[in-house]
Amino acid sequence: MRRLLLGEEGAVTVDWVVLTAASIGLALVMMAAMTSSVSSVGTSVEGALTEVDVVEIEGVGYAP
Repeated sequence: MRRLLLGEEGAVTVDWVVLTAASIGLALVMMAAMTSSVSSVGTSVEGALTEVDVVEIEGVGYAP
């Protein structure tokens, strides 16, 4: 019993579990925060591209 109470193997395992859970939690929070920002940037780019007129230049590109 004394060996079990004085051993550190279990404490190291608990430390790794806690650190891993904290890392995963932080990653999820960062992803949630970035999702709305990326979505709004995508919407802005889409709006800008739909307003652009495409001009055909003869002799450039594919001509069937």
